[in-house]
Amino acid sequence: MAHITDSAAIPQQELGDGVVVQILTGDDSGSNNLRVGTATFRPDAGLPCHTHDFDESITILSGEATIFVDGQRTLMRARDTAFVPAGSPHRFTNDHPTDPMVMLWVYAATSTARNLVDPALCEIAGD
Repeated sequence: MAHITDSAAIPQQELGDGVVVQILTGDDSGSNNLRVGTATFRPDAGLPCHTHDFDESITILSGEATIFVDGQRTLMRARDTAFVPAGSPHRFTNDHPTDPMVMLWVYAATSTARNLVDPALCEIAGD
């Protein structure tokens, strides 16, 4: 059965590092293999280096994001999409001093867990 989510009725969760998350496809959606949500990064905010036990797809909806993955730093703009395989250390930042960045994330799992890992795993080769 289809499920429609009214995003205005879904609470937002502050991660404590300048990032606010809203889970749009949660336990009440009926899905047993998918989670979808948004993350809003305040100016100069970012997530620590982490992995997931599942594949992830991220699309930038507004603003610009920097992704650190596979020893590279890549700037992403609106509608740019990244696929990060399960187990790959990565992190996102919003390096803009005044504008927020919003991303849509899709997890191939019912979990939203992230596993914090050594920050060195998200460092850029040659930096």
